[in-house]
Amino acid sequence: MEYTNPAIDGMVPPPLALVGSLNSVGVAHAVVEEALALTMRMFGPTTIEEDFDPEFSDMRWLTFITNMNGSTKEIVERENEWGRQIQLRWPGIETLRLMVCPRQ
Repeated sequence: MEYTNPAIDGMVPPPLALVGSLNSVGVAHAVVEEALALTMRMFGPTTIEEDFDPEFSDMRWLTFITNMNGSTKEIVERENEWGRQIQLRWPGIETLRLMVCPRQ
């Protein structure tokens, strides 16, 4: 199931800093762009942060940070759908994560 948000359709997401065609997490620029577009369609405005585990600094990932109105159940359902959509497009990818902040 695809989600659209008419308020943001047509917006061009800001590019993530890249080294060649990959960023420092090792994700292709095209993957980041498509994942960001998916996240923005499902949730609205989204930012991306590079995160890492301080105990294992070589473990890096991109966190897509967004927010959403709705009940806890609705938010969890949308988060789960985001994860399914990511896995459908890039099976086994572990370097894309989502953080949804509920709007009050």
